[in-house]
Amino acid sequence: MQILSDVFLNKNLSRDTSFQYQYVIDLHNRIRKGWQIAQESVRDSASETRLRHEPKSRLKHFMPGDEVLVLLPTSDNKLVLSYRGPYTVVEKRTGVVYLVDLGDRRCTFHVNLLRKYKRSTCPSPPSYDLGGVDGSCSECSDGRYGSGCSQTCSVNCAGQGNPCDHVDGRCTQGCDPGYQGSKCEQSEKKPISSL
Repeated sequence: MQILSDVFLNKNLSRDTSFQYQYVIDLHNRIRKGWQIAQESVRDSASETRLRHEPKSRLKHFMPGDEVLVLLPTSDNKLVLSYRGPYTVVEKRTGVVYLVDLGDRRCTFHVNLLRKYKRSTCPSPPSYDLGGVDGSCSECSDGRYGSGCSQTCSVNCAGQGNPCDHVDGRCTQGCDPGYQGSKCEQSEKKPISSL
């Protein structure tokens, strides 16, 4: 501040001191100009990026109370993500950030990590798989059974693809040789030959 005061009041300054003060003022002006250029460059770059990526994206909107699936790390591997939920949107923080109630805590998420959750209308018994996140139902594929098709049929079921009942996992075409039981999980007891 003393420098500015001395320069503007034209105090009796030596020529060297005057040059030094002028250098500091010029340096300050150059730094300010560089900062303004950098800000303009950031704005232009953001606009270009937005124009390049927006045509590829769909704008998603959620309202407080909407149920959503959230892309979260799995419990087994933090590098593997999967959609989990449903969780409830509490509020919209900005145009693309939402506060979501996860049950035990509330977290903010970018809209790209959220998907609309649609309640399933799958019939009972629960031997149907939700077709992705859209809430549509489809019968379990061969080799799967149970709630959400989360269980695998026994590899000992006879037939191609190890077919089993989509509800309880019973092997519908019998068991491979050497196995028995409704799910073909017990090996047949073979008599020990006497020598």
